[in-house]
Amino acid sequence: MPTAVDYLGQAKKNESFYDYAKAAGEKHRDWATVVLFYCALHYVNAVLSIQKPVPPFNNHSERGWAILRNPVLRPIRRDYRHLKDHCNDARYGLKILGTLADVEKLRVSRLERIKATAVAYLKSQGIA
Repeated sequence: MPTAVDYLGQAKKNESFYDYAKAAGEKHRDWATVVLFYCALHYVNAVLSIQKPVPPFNNHSERGWAILRNPVLRPIRRDYRHLKDHCNDARYGLKILGTLADVEKLRVSRLERIKATAVAYLKSQGIA
C-alpha cells in the first residue's frame, strides 16, 4: 500500500499536470478539471492512509464513506464531492466547465481547502 508521502507526491505531480493543462489554454480545460479531482483524491488518500485502523478506500464509494466518517476530512466532503461531480461531468458527460477561469476558481475554492486540510493534518502527525 502506498504511504502518505507517496500520495502527497502524486498529488503534487497532478498539480504540475494541472499547470501544464492550464497553460495549454481553453482547449484542455476538461483535463484541467479532471486532474483537479485527482489531486484532491490523493490528498484525501494521504490522510486516510495513516488512520488507525486504515479504512477501506479502494474505490470512490469506499472513499466517500471514509471521508464522511473521518473527523479531519468531514469538513471538506462537499468540496471533494463538487470536484468529483465536475470530473465526472467532464469525463463522461462531456460537460466542460465554462472557461479556464471557472476551472481556476474550482482550484482556488475547492482544491486549496482540501489540500490545506490534508497538509495541516499530516504535518500535525509528523508527515509532510
